[in-house]
Amino acid sequence: MKFLESIKIKFAISRITKMEKFFDDLRFSFEKSKEEFYKNKNLQKKLKALTNYYENGKWLKDYQLDEENLLPKNLKRGILSQDGIYNFLSEVESREE
Repeated sequence: MKFLESIKIKFAISRITKMEKFFDDLRFSFEKSKEEFYKNKNLQKKLKALTNYYENGKWLKDYQLDEENLLPKNLKRGILSQDGIYNFLSEVESREE
């Protein structure tokens, strides 16, 4: 594995781990209390970060690394589910309106 590819994968692992935590926190909070979810500024910052991750191409790059089997097998990666993040963000957006 080339050095630059190794660095790219390390950054991806860090990003995936962070976004996975945000995703878990957001889903739990959304199910627990939708009213509190929309009022909580910390959760809204996490939601913005998660939305940016999905929309700015980083999610797709991480997904492709996973498809190429370049990520560790033991890495929690529910965030890379094609439907999971899209469905969650769609549900959150539809409830905001």
